[in-house]
Amino acid sequence: MLMLEPVIEATNLRELQTNLATVAGHCWNATNCYYLTYDDRRQVLSFGNEVIIPEPTDQVGLAALNLAVCDDQSLSWPACLPHQQRYRRSVPIFVWGGLVGILCLEFSQDPGELADFEELERTLGHLTARVLDKEMSAQFMTRCKELLVRGVEAQGKAGHIQRLSRLVGSLARLLDFSPQVKSDLLEAAQYHDIGLLTFEKPNSTEAQQGHPQVGASLLNSHTEFFEVARMVLTHHERYDGSGFPSRKSGDELPLECWVLSLAEDFVEFWETSVSSYQGKIKEFFAGNAKHHHPDVVDALCGLVDSGELESLLS
Repeated sequence: MLMLEPVIEATNLRELQTNLATVAGHCWNATNCYYLTYDDRRQVLSFGNEVIIPEPTDQVGLAALNLAVCDDQSLSWPACLPHQQRYRRSVPIFVWGGLVGILCLEFSQDPGELADFEELERTLGHLTARVLDKEMSAQFMTRCKELLVRGVEAQGKAGHIQRLSRLVGSLARLLDFSPQVKSDLLEAAQYHDIGLLTFEKPNSTEAQQGHPQVGASLLNSHTEFFEVARMVLTHHERYDGSGFPSRKSGDELPLECWVLSLAEDFVEFWETSVSSYQGKIKEFFAGNAKHHHPDVVDALCGLVDSGELESLLS
């Protein structure tokens, strides 16, 4: 019986390629396995970072791939792929009649008929469509994040997000947070001022007071950002209850929220103070630090003592 679990478990194209090679090697003794995806909109094949562009005279569909159809209904071996074995097969993969990719296999000896290949073809076709949609969404989100960062920095905060991201990353490492919490913290550092972009005057009191709630509302529209939204909502709260918008304090928030709170306060203080580096450190610990979670303050002290903090802020 065909071993489909590795294929089904793939969440991105790299995993899909690796897992397909495992299945092909186990089930059919294939020595090499390549999977080229097809972009119907642009009518091109993609393999790694390489794009195969058809000639303008080629027709839509299989002919657009510039690959001749063989008598056994498989395709000729794509010119962009290396080959080491005498026996090779290139099989088109379809979903609802639309081409989504080409599976290319190499064998050290004639494999004959590939048992249960139709089952893999059906699974692979639907999975490819799903993975491609997911990767396109991820690329879209990455692009949106880049634009948001530029938008925030255009408000006069050049380098602010980069400094904040580096600082929360180092604090999270010292406090031994889980990989998921570290990831959420870095996302929150990227998005923490997104709410400012909705105000006509981002430097106004209204914008400064209201942007945490607006930013959190925007992020809460996507289920993947619920934890990030909470950190964005509370990044101006203070452990002693002196912050805003809800005057949260103590155990009302998890430690990671207090990490972003201190990091944002410190970076803003560092960027606006005219003192020397050592002067800024002394001023912050003599004043602002008393408003923050003692464990996070201790972690910040560790960065100062190690000399790491100075490099993070450069």
